[in-house]
Amino acid sequence: MLDDDDVGSATRMHSLIAGGTAVMNIVLFTLIGVFAFESSTYGALAGLFSGVGSYLFLPTFMRVSAVQEAATDDLPISEAAAQADGSPQLTAIGFGMEAGGVLMLVAGFATNEPEHLLGAGVAVAATIVVAVVGSVLLRQ
Repeated sequence: MLDDDDVGSATRMHSLIAGGTAVMNIVLFTLIGVFAFESSTYGALAGLFSGVGSYLFLPTFMRVSAVQEAATDDLPISEAAAQADGSPQLTAIGFGMEAGGVLMLVAGFATNEPEHLLGAGVAVAATIVVAVVGSVLLRQ
């Protein structure tokens, strides 16, 4: 069993990994925006969306993974999520934001020139759909 110092250290590590991933998403998506669309703002907006999503999603995902790994038998993800710290709703929103950032890039590729309003609408719609579905699945 982990004591309070180990749990605090693991939580800080999960947050650092998520923060690093968020920064890398922003940088990578901005570069994609510059090279593919010649629009750094479109790429940065998609990267910001995806980066915030990964910051919300990854810590809880890593905690759930650790709980499942420590279990002696097969543990369903809903039970592991209940045992792990973190909010299932924030995790689902974060996962939706990551998907939304990627779909924003897809929307940019689908149009002749990337439209910020269309891309943001696609990203928000994807976030809502994934968050609602994820919240329902994680509760069961």
